[in-house]
Amino acid sequence: MNSDIEKSIQYQSDRYINEILNDCINNARKKNNPKKYKYIFGINYIVSRPELSEYWNKYFKWSISFLFEAYCSISLGQTDGGYFLLRSSVENFVKFVAKGLGEESKINDRGFKDNNRILINYAWQEKDLHLKNKANNFQTDYNNFSKLSHSVINSNENPISFFSERNKKFDSQYTAAMAVFKRIIKNYICFIVYLCKNSLMKWDSEDLMETLNIIFTENESKVIYKFLKS
Repeated sequence: MNSDIEKSIQYQSDRYINEILNDCINNARKKNNPKKYKYIFGINYIVSRPELSEYWNKYFKWSISFLFEAYCSISLGQTDGGYFLLRSSVENFVKFVAKGLGEESKINDRGFKDNNRILINYAWQEKDLHLKNKANNFQTDYNNFSKLSHSVINSNENPISFFSERNKKFDSQYTAAMAVFKRIIKNYICFIVYLCKNSLMKWDSEDLMETLNIIFTENESKVIYKFLKS
């Protein structure tokens, strides 16, 4: 390899490690805290309950895996990567719900819109969880995530300059992405509550409210609690 090329690789690599990654980690440490982490903790707390394990299928497991990866990416400021992972998570979550509703035969492996229409058109037996609206939100989020595929990147830009500019936008992009992440988790749990009602309604009231309060406000938790105990 040409010595000048080797020197350029070494120079850029050193800057990437010593400047870019350091700035990324410092930004991540400033923004991430228990108030953010509680959302990933909360859904995992529910998912890990052994009495609910019978409800989880392959789509659900894939969805949660992508969700956790998305959280990690967003935490490090890699928000576009986080959005793509959220898109994969939502794709599989919609299939999980469709199967849970007994509509597996209608699932289209490559057609998110068709699959999500199952949720939108379903005759939900509830009024307070607003699941049809949440299914519509899935479609909106999915469309927004997909638009990133057509985002323009300056291919002539120096990689170090590109990474540096991303770090400068860390705060605003992190805040926006985390807001989307939190909303998606709340929507997930509402669908989970509906599908797992027969089990959740048997939980001790204090245990149930304590679990819901990890993620939801007190008023939101009361709405879900009322649905489960009705």
